[in-house]
Amino acid sequence: MVFNRYIQKERETTRVTNISSEIRNESNDLKGWILNESNRIFFKRFFDLLNPSVLKYDDFNDYVKSGKIYNDVYFFDAVKCRCKTEDLKNSNFINCIKNFFERELDLLTKIELIFVFSTRSWEAFNTIYSPVPKRDCFPSPDGRITKCHGYLYSIEINRRIVKVIPLVHMSPISFNNTLRDSYFDYLMNGLDLYLSEMQNQ
Repeated sequence: MVFNRYIQKERETTRVTNISSEIRNESNDLKGWILNESNRIFFKRFFDLLNPSVLKYDDFNDYVKSGKIYNDVYFFDAVKCRCKTEDLKNSNFINCIKNFFERELDLLTKIELIFVFSTRSWEAFNTIYSPVPKRDCFPSPDGRITKCHGYLYSIEINRRIVKVIPLVHMSPISFNNTLRDSYFDYLMNGLDLYLSEMQNQ
């Protein structure tokens, strides 16, 4: 999930008007996924933490349903090639990550902040980039994201410094069995540090 207030503004009009029906359908599917009964509570609380410091809206439902959310946020799957978690370090899988995921990030030239959800995505992310923690936080030997959840990192993309916050997956099982209420406390700590650094630039 990439936060960038300028992505939509930079897209050419012809590119926007030629969006395929498949992409429009995926956009509608994503809105439904965010607002469905099992996900809405999490996403509303998540985005409310970012409002208005990182993005701005008046009503969360309208923000999503109207598509305004896409002016600020770019959603994508870090794991482009399906595989078992234990196969993440397989050379063919790493090549798939580099060929698609890295290229996708390279095209987003105004990235400000990236959220990486789940251990699986974090491991994939670390096959390409070398995130530098802004505090004393490093991935555990088994790669579990709970050890670095909510901490602020920096990476370099095409000579640009981009901020990254890894997070435990928002699924009910992961959310309830790992951090529970502290999920958002740690996230707030990372956001506070991010906003502090942005103000000092």
